[in-house]
Amino acid sequence: RFNDEDYRYEWHLAPERQFVVNLDAPVEITVSDGERRVLGRGEVFLLEDVAGNKGHLSRGIAKKSRCSLFIPLLDEESVEIIRCNTKKE
Repeated sequence: RFNDEDYRYEWHLAPERQFVVNLDAPVEITVSDGERRVLGRGEVFLLEDVAGNKGHLSRGIAKKSRCSLFIPLLDEESVEIIRCNTKKE
């Protein structure tokens, strides 16, 4: 995902459990209990706030555009389907 240098996402839930790889510029993440963290270039974090609270907010802090990579995590049912379909007979 590409974000402009002045982006700010208000409170939102993650669409699914996923890892986010921060590729180049820092981001400040605030979670629903008020904890804030700055995540730098190369850091990987897990988003699990898919339901039940107000989620998280994120904003750019370095006056730089930001690129990040989202890696969705499969649920257990999907993992089992993949295992069944890849078994050698």
